[in-house]
Amino acid sequence: MSMVRIIAGLLVAAFFASGAVAQRWERLGPEGGQVVSLAAAKNGTVYLGTPDGHVFVSTDEGNHWELRGRAGGRLDGVVQALLVDMRDPQRVYAAIWDLDPQAGGGVFESKDGGRTWTSAGLAGEAVRALRQSPSEPDVLVAGTRTGVFRTADGGVSWQRITPPGDPELRNLDSLAINPDHSGTIYAGTYHLPWKTTDAGKTWAPIHSGMIDDSDVMSLEIDRENPDRIFASACSGIYRSADGARSWTKLQGIPYTSRRTPQILQDPAASKVLYAGTTEGLWISRDLGENWARVTPRGWVINAVAALPSAQGTRILIGTEARGVLASDDSGQSFFEANTGFSHRVISAMAGDPDSPEHFLIQVEGSPRLLFESRDGGKDWSPLREAVPGAGAEKLFGGRGAWWAALREGGAARYDTELQRWQPVEFDRPAGKALRISGSETPPNRGRPAIPPPQVLRVIESGGIVYAVTTDTVWRGSSRGTALHRLRFGSSEGDLRDLNLGPQVCALAAVTIACSQGLAESLNPLPKPTGAGQLIWLQPFDEGANDALFLGTSKGVFRWEDGSANPWKLVESGLPALRSDRLAVSGKLLGLAMANGGFYVSEDGGKSWARVDTLKETGASSAVLPDGNGGFLIGSETEGVLHWIP
Repeated sequence: MSMVRIIAGLLVAAFFASGAVAQRWERLGPEGGQVVSLAAAKNGTVYLGTPDGHVFVSTDEGNHWELRGRAGGRLDGVVQALLVDMRDPQRVYAAIWDLDPQAGGGVFESKDGGRTWTSAGLAGEAVRALRQSPSEPDVLVAGTRTGVFRTADGGVSWQRITPPGDPELRNLDSLAINPDHSGTIYAGTYHLPWKTTDAGKTWAPIHSGMIDDSDVMSLEIDRENPDRIFASACSGIYRSADGARSWTKLQGIPYTSRRTPQILQDPAASKVLYAGTTEGLWISRDLGENWARVTPRGWVINAVAALPSAQGTRILIGTEARGVLASDDSGQSFFEANTGFSHRVISAMAGDPDSPEHFLIQVEGSPRLLFESRDGGKDWSPLREAVPGAGAEKLFGGRGAWWAALREGGAARYDTELQRWQPVEFDRPAGKALRISGSETPPNRGRPAIPPPQVLRVIESGGIVYAVTTDTVWRGSSRGTALHRLRFGSSEGDLRDLNLGPQVCALAAVTIACSQGLAESLNPLPKPTGAGQLIWLQPFDEGANDALFLGTSKGVFRWEDGSANPWKLVESGLPALRSDRLAVSGKLLGLAMANGGFYVSEDGGKSWARVDTLKETGASSAVLPDGNGGFLIGSETEGVLHWIP
C-alpha cells in the first residue's frame, strides 16, 4: 500500500473515531458488467479482468465472485490478459495496457490470488498478450504495441526479442508457445502472424493461405498435435496442420461474426473448440470443420474459459455487458454466473425525494438500460420502457415521476402510474425576464420553432418543475409535460447551474449571482481568483449561517462574508480538482472528485477525509443521500456503491 493511502487511512480512522459504527462500503449492483479477460486454474479457481484494472476471483468455478484487487493501481488499466502459473494457482500475471498512451502499461504479478499486485516488468509498455511456456514455466512471453519480449526468470528481467522499430513485428494481439519447445513462438499482429524457432533471434512471416492484412486476435496450439494451430483473425478462423507454414480458412462462421477475440480448445475433449465472437459463442466438435452458434447473436463475447467438471466441461464466457454466463451442458443452455460480480457502468442516477431507498439508474451497454430499486439496492428490476432516443444524459427524481435530460437535447417525463415516458414540450410565451443585474435578454418576438434545448437540471419545488437549460430556465406543473420559458439573461456566458430555495443562486460560464427568493433580478457575486472553469454552485444550510460552495476545474471554493476576497479555496483534506456536485446527507457532505476518490465532511465543509479504498476508487455519475447519513454513489465502473458512516 502506498504511503498516500496509509496516511489517508489514518485520517479516515481519526475522522470517524467518535462514531459508534465503523464506516464501511457495500456493493449494491446490479450484478454483471463488462468482462475483458478470464483465466482458469486447474483447481477450479477462475480469475476475471476488467477495463479498470480490477481483478475478481472465483474459487468455485464461477458460482461466486470476489473483488480481490487492482492490478497496476491505475483507474484506466485494461486487464487484457490473465495468466495463472501452471505450478501455483495463487500466482497470477496480468497483461495491462493503459487508456492513457503516455502511461503504457506493463506486466503485473500477484502471489496471493489477486489480493496484492507488484510490477513484474515492462513498465510503460502496452501489453496485449501474455503466455507461459508449458515445458519451461519460468519462460514468459509478452506481446506489446512495440514488439515481443521474453523472460526466462518469471518476470525478474525481460529482453526484447523482436527488432526495435520493426514496421511489422509490432502491435501484437496474440501469442502461442510450442508446448515441447519454449523457443518456438507464434505471434499475431494487427497485420499478419509471425514465427520464431530460436527464441526470437530470427523471425519469419507465416501467412500463406491467410487473407492479407488480417488482425490475428487469438492463437491456440492443439495440445495433442503441436503442428496443428488455430488462429482467429478479423478475416475469419484459420487452421494449420504444418506448424503454420500454410493456413486453411475454416468455414461455418459467417462473415459478420468474423471478429473473434478468443479461440479455445476444450481441456477434456481435444476435438472441441470454442470461438468467442462479437456475435455470440460458436462451438466446433470436429477440430473446426463445422461450427454452430450456441448463444444469442447479440452477445458480444470478449473471453472464454473452460473447466473440467463432473458433468464434462463448464464453459464460462465473459461478455461486453452481461457479465459472466455459464453452461454445464456443452453449450446447450447458459445461465448468469454473476453472484458477487458487479462492474456496471452507471451513466446516470436519480433518487425519489420521498423515499431514499427508491432510485433509478441508467446502465450503459445493457439491453435494458434503466433499472429501478425500491429497497435500497437489494433488488433490481428493469423499467418498463427505455429512455427515448439515445438515452439520458442525466436523471432526476420527482414526486410520482422520473425526469430525463436526453442526450440529443430536450427532456422526457416518466409517469410511474402509467409506466411510460412522455416527451416534454418547451414553449416560449411572453413573460417577465429573469436576469442578472446589468443584463437582460430582449423579448422574443413571435414563437419560432427551436431545436430541443440542452437540459442541465430538473428541479421540483412546491408542485412546480423547473428545467435549467444552457440559455434559460423553464417552468411548468410537476404533473405535466409542457414547460414555459423564463427568459434568463446573461451577457457574460451560458447558464451552467441553478439552485432554488431560500437563497436562489445561478451560475453562468463566467457569472455567479444570488438573491433571496425567485426574484426578477439576481445580484452578481465576484468570481474567485484562479478558479478556472465554473462547474456547479450550491447553497448549504448549516444552521445559523448559510454556506455557499462553488465547484470549479481547480477545486471547490466556499463563500465567506466580510472578507476582501470572500471566496476561499477549500484545502483541508480536499484536492484542488474538478468534482461532481456536492451531496448532503444529514450532517455530512460528500464529494466525488476527479481523482476517483470520495471525500466526506462532518463540519459543514471546513475539513474533509477521503473514505474510499482501491476497490471503490473511480469516476462517478451521481451521488445521492441514503436517508441514514450515508451516500449512494453511481460509479462509472463499479455499479452502485453505498458508503455507510
